[in-house]
Amino acid sequence: MIKETAKQAKFSNYNKVGLICSESTSKLKIYESELTQLGINAVKLESQEQETVNEVILKVMNGQNGEGEKYELRKIIENMVKKGAESVILGCTEIPLAISQKDTEVKVFDSNQVVAESALEYTFSN
Repeated sequence: MIKETAKQAKFSNYNKVGLICSESTSKLKIYESELTQLGINAVKLESQEQETVNEVILKVMNGQNGEGEKYELRKIIENMVKKGAESVILGCTEIPLAISQKDTEVKVFDSNQVVAESALEYTFSN
């Protein structure tokens, strides 16, 4: 999932992408490592933004997310764009359930969708 999502960002010619992911994924720098190998700089969440993302993830997991969570994620995306992000990776399986491409003008890479498309491509190419 991580490798394929990073490749999609590279193939789309983005050099600096925002990364919205879980705290554990951020600490392990899993996406950052893949992006760096491809020559892409990551815009990481600030500590308060990470807390907000953690709360959104929990709400999605409990089926309690709504417009408030979408609003908070939009603010985070806008802040990443101000820091130079050209697009944003939704790097957690729960985040795309709270916000999607239709909710923002900024290009987002839905890691769930990327892995599903990659799996289909692999299946039909073999």
